[in-house]
Amino acid sequence: MELRLLRYFTAVVQEGSITGAAQRLSVTQPTLSRQLMQLEEELDTELLDRSGRSVDLTQDGAMFYQRAMEILTLADKTENEFKNRSELIEGMIAIGATEAGSSLVLPELVGSFTRKYPNVRYELYSGYTDDIRERIDKGLLDIGMLTQPVDVAKYAYVELPQHDVWGILVRKDDPFAGRESVSFREILDRKLMIPFRETVRRDIESWFKSPLDIFATYNLVSNAALLVEKGLATALSLSSIVRFVNMETLSFVPFEETKSVASVLIWKKNYMYSPTVTRFIQMISDIYKT
Repeated sequence: MELRLLRYFTAVVQEGSITGAAQRLSVTQPTLSRQLMQLEEELDTELLDRSGRSVDLTQDGAMFYQRAMEILTLADKTENEFKNRSELIEGMIAIGATEAGSSLVLPELVGSFTRKYPNVRYELYSGYTDDIRERIDKGLLDIGMLTQPVDVAKYAYVELPQHDVWGILVRKDDPFAGRESVSFREILDRKLMIPFRETVRRDIESWFKSPLDIFATYNLVSNAALLVEKGLATALSLSSIVRFVNMETLSFVPFEETKSVASVLIWKKNYMYSPTVTRFIQMISDIYKT
């Protein structure tokens, strides 16, 4: 399967039409249509629904689009790494980060590195812990900033000194808003939103020692905050939430029973990174004395 066909296919999906994709790719519409048919024949499935005025993805097409984007991202990243194998420190560093206080480390690291190597560029990805780990495993990200608990046994890593604490996110007109702390017992009768990561859910349930009324689970707390604003539920979150959402209408209240979490920076063990990424990792190791 040629990368060229994947680029043609993803262009059609992104443009929403074969005509628009043909113009973007500087190929004729018949040529592009023929190439797409070749790709579908090679995969023995229909990727596109051409029955309407716009081109829509079939179920197989949606799955293939996700895989195609991963393949193209990795191909482009590999090409850039080999183009920049020399000791000239430039190229791209791909970094993934969760919504946590540790992400405040990111601008400090990038700032320090940029002052020494101004030709380096960065690809920043926000996500949840398991998502970022998967992207590191696939080679789509170089480094991940993750919130514990996380299994780091197969990675090289450093633990960051910053810690977050758990608490609740409520509206400013909520009875708990403005308080110094809140107990687990006091929110037992509330509809709650909690992270959907299984390890985190188990920890939270162990704190309460009683059944919880789980209204929703979330991966990014910025989405949960929108439901809190509507008064639909109370969200359990880390204190770093105040840096990622509009707090004009919301209030964060920590738990009386202090529950703090650390964060880690991880990367692949024994992996041949580009000189640029290797130099960045060395800077991290020097700062945190691994």
